[in-house]
Amino acid sequence: VEQLNPKMSGLDQWSRRWEYPYVFHALYHGLQQPGRILDVACGYSDVPLLLEQMGHSLVGLDLEEPVKAHWERRMKSPFVSADAEK
Repeated sequence: VEQLNPKMSGLDQWSRRWEYPYVFHALYHGLQQPGRILDVACGYSDVPLLLEQMGHSLVGLDLEEPVKAHWERRMKSPFVSADAEK
């Protein structure tokens, strides 16, 4: 699991990694209370990693096997290989 750089605040480090920082700010400020999240068609996004580090409980769901391997290398949260349309 990737860790935040202790020399930068979490907010600064994450917002600089994103191509669209306003999306990061909306997630960060809109989801302050930890909760349960199902990330459907999660792909290779950094969003689940950010949410997990914010204390949310996640489950990733995607049809592609390479996505599962990518998720399991980075995340502590479980992953389900499935077609979201079925």
